[in-house]
Amino acid sequence: MVLEINRLIKYLAFIVIFSFLLPAFKIGGFGMKPDLIFLFPLLLLVLIRDTSIKKQSFFLKIFSISFLVFISMFLSDTFGVINYGNSSGAYFPTEYIHFVNKVLILYVFYVIGKNNIISNKAFSNVITVIFFSSLIFGLFQIIGISFITGLSDKYALTENQISKISSTNLRIFSVTGNILTWAGWSGFIFLYTVIIYKNSILKWVMLLLSLVNLLFTSSRGALIALAVSLLFYFMFKVYKTRKFSNLLKYIFISFISLFIIGWASFSFFEERTILFIDRFYFLNDAIFVSGRNTQLKNIKEVFDTDIWNYFIGIGKPVIDSIDLMEIEFLFILFGYGIVGVILQYSYVLLVLKKALLGLKTIYSELIIIGVLFYLIYSAGYFFLREIYSGLLFWAIIGYFLSKIDYGKYEK
Repeated sequence: MVLEINRLIKYLAFIVIFSFLLPAFKIGGFGMKPDLIFLFPLLLLVLIRDTSIKKQSFFLKIFSISFLVFISMFLSDTFGVINYGNSSGAYFPTEYIHFVNKVLILYVFYVIGKNNIISNKAFSNVITVIFFSSLIFGLFQIIGISFITGLSDKYALTENQISKISSTNLRIFSVTGNILTWAGWSGFIFLYTVIIYKNSILKWVMLLLSLVNLLFTSSRGALIALAVSLLFYFMFKVYKTRKFSNLLKYIFISFISLFIIGWASFSFFEERTILFIDRFYFLNDAIFVSGRNTQLKNIKEVFDTDIWNYFIGIGKPVIDSIDLMEIEFLFILFGYGIVGVILQYSYVLLVLKKALLGLKTIYSELIIIGVLFYLIYSAGYFFLREIYSGLLFWAIIGYFLSKIDYGKYEK
């Protein structure tokens, strides 16, 4: 019986993570990838299979926080539409579905890793295939292969994304359908490759592909987040090994790598590189004059009308009716107040705390650096609130957390 359940869990788990490569779709205005559909039968089987993990304090805290987040979202959205909208009744927070799915997939893949339902080698190979395939898809978008260009329209989440990929200033989105989402994934794949893979041809190919993909998203935020995360990783490695002479080696390698990347970028992607540099030139204007600053002013004008908004927020429906807000911390603050910020980031802090207990593993390094990267990047886009392509990240985190606790790992 257990073997049969394990087999079904394995099949569904592979379907869930391979869904990252498939286009998103909408049902009744609610957007998702197929992974969301298969997650729930997978969860049911895991709950049947799991006999001990629910007793662990880590998941008791995670599930408790998840429940409180629902209450927070429900109250914020309801009071928001009552005070600033046209509704006089309760409002169900549909955005909670995306939050709780990240919690559930973390739990599911932790159980899968803990019980070795999918071996470490098999899981790593599947992740490699998914990352390599998505990077190649992005490369084909850059090259402009007619078949891929037509197929890309199926992946695009909005008409705006389609226009960006067909314009002269090409910006790609690979299998995610959103340029900024793919920028984040390109940066994370680079970090994953640096930390997890041993020196090999595959490693250098993956690094090159992820950098090229990042370059063609033209995302300043992702590049800044990647640079800061790499610097933090190098400092962490020096501190961990207590070999401070390695700092000079890392600095030398970084300078050489930057020189080679800069030379190659100007040699093969001159227009794209100049475009990227120009975007950094106007970075101050984008942050403090237009762009994110405009979003901030429009929403803060409503937010500041009541001091209680700082505690429970004005709710996502009200924010959506005013303007787009792509700074995640501020979105959570404006939407759910200080209470919402504490609750939602407590989830992240619990994951980081657990990863810190296994600092002797490369998996803990990936979790810490990966989360750091996305937290920095969330100053310009979404991390916790990523709707369509965020589940794979938490599946990886959940699986590797289990290996920190139970698995055999590389030091």
